[in-house]
Amino acid sequence: MESVAPRRAFGLNIRIDAYDAEAATAQSEIVHSVYAAQYQPGPDFAEWRDGVWRRHRARGGFDLLIARDGGEVAGVAWGYVGGRGQYWTDRAAAALPAGVGEAWLGGHFEVVELIVVPACRRRGVAGALLRALLARTASSRALLSVDDTNTAARSLYRSMGWELLGSYGSAMSIMGIDLRRATGQAGSSR
Repeated sequence: MESVAPRRAFGLNIRIDAYDAEAATAQSEIVHSVYAAQYQPGPDFAEWRDGVWRRHRARGGFDLLIARDGGEVAGVAWGYVGGRGQYWTDRAAAALPAGVGEAWLGGHFEVVELIVVPACRRRGVAGALLRALLARTASSRALLSVDDTNTAARSLYRSMGWELLGSYGSAMSIMGIDLRRATGQAGSSR
């Protein structure tokens, strides 16, 4: 674990800790509790830990961030380097307009989850987590999917330079950011 730039965010004293795939194993219960609260009733812990969580941690460039306000978890974010043959990348490739998938997918950093606990929302936690996550990747592009009804998230992403790339299913959008343009470089190494 390493601490990523602590900051004050609208009355919160946020510390963001970063975990690689191995260290993230010990954080499984914390991550699952935030994830299950967001997507109620949430998956069974053992099934989630031994399934999707294990697969995500096995991907190259996996990075987990946990934001804390004092001793309380304020939010979590994680992602990894995406490529063909992975569930989301392949579905995104099929959904994006011709040429867009080829230009954006493969070697991109995939923001898998960005979840802020309800008591800490609208206080800068999501932006702090997302900026920290993107600053830690060496990928030149990042992508994510967002629910079309989540206006707060879509507004945050647009304010940070993300652009709409296409639709994903009936009520989701795929957004991307060219990190070379957004930061003047292709990302940074850890």
